[in-house]
Amino acid sequence: MGYVRDLRLDRIRHDILTTGDLIGDIAHRWGMTHLGRFAGEYRTRFGELPSATRH
Repeated sequence: MGYVRDLRLDRIRHDILTTGDLIGDIAHRWGMTHLGRFAGEYRTRFGELPSATRH
């Protein structure tokens, strides 16, 4: 299960960096339905929040 989560987070990061789509829309597209949990998992994996990646 961790592999699938990490793969989704990697794809989300890629989309954040390469598209102008809203972060919430990107997360939902990749199956993340709880945005608070998503943000925590993202920070754990990448050391920053999704909004920091966007900037």
